[in-house]
Amino acid sequence: MCIHPMRKPASSSPDPTSSAATISALLQRFDSSTASYKSALSPSTISSYHNQIRNLLNTAIKPSSQPKIQKLVGFALGNPDENTSSSSSLHKLEQHVLLLTLQELLNNIPCYAQEPAYSNEAKTALRHRGICVLEDPMGILEIDAGTVVVSICPNFPLKEIVADMARPAVLIWIQTVERGREPSSESRS
Repeated sequence: MCIHPMRKPASSSPDPTSSAATISALLQRFDSSTASYKSALSPSTISSYHNQIRNLLNTAIKPSSQPKIQKLVGFALGNPDENTSSSSSLHKLEQHVLLLTLQELLNNIPCYAQEPAYSNEAKTALRHRGICVLEDPMGILEIDAGTVVVSICPNFPLKEIVADMARPAVLIWIQTVERGREPSSESRS
């Protein structure tokens, strides 16, 4: 169950607008995507990827100068509840699988996500997978020096907001660039 320290616990009664079949289908998509990720790669490759992520996190976080990683916050990851086979829908699901993988690698620390497009079914499914869905601006307010922030392609100035408010331990983000255009010097920083 998702319990945020600044909010009342979510009601245990089912959301009447959520369809049990839709929630079940979304949970199966999460599980299927995670299984596909793991089955497409050999156990040694997965272990290698996990070790690379751990090494990157350990390199980015110097124990003597940084507080311990205490939480994970994802922003603008998209609504994984789209029943289309488009690459956009798949990317949204993969971004949530990344968030869940990082949570697993970081010893199941609290994990939050903020996305205005989440359906009620997506919110319920994410809660079932250990991701607490926050409304704007609660995700931003969660960021501190013990946070890993994940935002693959935000449509708002997350980097600037984070720089002005708090410095997370790690910021994982990708800025997309149109084909044929060079990234600006700012986007490479």
